[in-house]
Amino acid sequence: MSEFAKFKEALEGEYVWPSPYTFKFLIKEHQLDELKSVVTMEQFSTRSSKNGKYLSITFTKMIIETEHVIEIYRSVQKIEGIICL
Repeated sequence: MSEFAKFKEALEGEYVWPSPYTFKFLIKEHQLDELKSVVTMEQFSTRSSKNGKYLSITFTKMIIETEHVIEIYRSVQKIEGIICL
């Protein structure tokens, strides 16, 4: 079973596509441009951690199918140290 198989099952049980899906990531402040180069985010919100070392990014995308969500998570995993919430 692949690393995303259970996640895919959960998504398919919870969502009817197309549907908006909210993504949340935690990155280091200087990695915002790198995240933007990997994922198209038309509108997003940011919030800095207390010490300013980390940045929380939240955005919503219209998703057509479950695989699209998984593709986005796979693509952002290339960013060193990213945390998917």
